[in-house]
Amino acid sequence: HKQYEGRNTRAAKEAKREQGYKCQGCGRDYVAMYGEIGQRCVDAHHKVPYHRLGKGRRRLDPKRDFAILCAPCHRIVHSRHGEPLTLTELRRIVRPEGD
Repeated sequence: HKQYEGRNTRAAKEAKREQGYKCQGCGRDYVAMYGEIGQRCVDAHHKVPYHRLGKGRRRLDPKRDFAILCAPCHRIVHSRHGEPLTLTELRRIVRPEGD
C-alpha cells in the first residue's frame, strides 16, 4: 500500500479512503454531518512536514504518514511559525462542542 508522492494528491486521497473522514483533531465526522459532500471538508495532513521529506519522489504510507484533519484543525496545526503542531498538541487545545 505504499505510494510515491511528488506533491500530488494521490496519496492524500488514498489516506482519506483508508482512514475515513473523521477529523483526528476535533473528532467531527464530516460525512456523518454532511453526507458524501463532507469528504471535501477534510484534508490529509503530512505528519512529517513535506519540506523535511527531502527532494524527489517520496514513499508514503496512507495510514502511517498522514492524519485526517478538518479544515479548521489543519489551519490551527499550521498556525505557529516553524514546525506545525503535533496531533497531541492540537488535541490539547481543541475543546468539545458546548464548552
